[in-house]
Amino acid sequence: MSFLLAPDPVLTQRSSNQFSSGFARNPFPDKAIKSMREFLENVEGKDAGFFFLNLGGSVNRKLPKSTAFFWRKAKFYLEWNSSWIKKSKAAKNIAVVRNTCRKLQPFIVGSYINVPDQGIKNAGPVYYGTNSLDYEE
Repeated sequence: MSFLLAPDPVLTQRSSNQFSSGFARNPFPDKAIKSMREFLENVEGKDAGFFFLNLGGSVNRKLPKSTAFFWRKAKFYLEWNSSWIKKSKAAKNIAVVRNTCRKLQPFIVGSYINVPDQGIKNAGPVYYGTNSLDYEE
């Protein structure tokens, strides 16, 4: 008897997307919540939105320098994304994601390397904190 299901069919990607992310060390004040609401009111795509992940506990047991993952003192992680099918919608959706990133900067630190954001300049410290300095030549 086999309990394995047949693999899902490979889906052709029909949409494009833009992601960004950050780590919060404190609960968000009203100003940050307002920026998130503006994002949700302006972004397009059925897959657009926010994703939250609580941190703490075991994540904090290691020192930030002990692994490549530096952002261990955060209370939670969040990411947001837009998606679109028509190329004519790309510029607007990318702008909404980046504008939200700019507005949330006072309330977040860093970004998660597995959610690459092409709008990030000098990405090493953003993804790896001061750990990136250990590998620069």
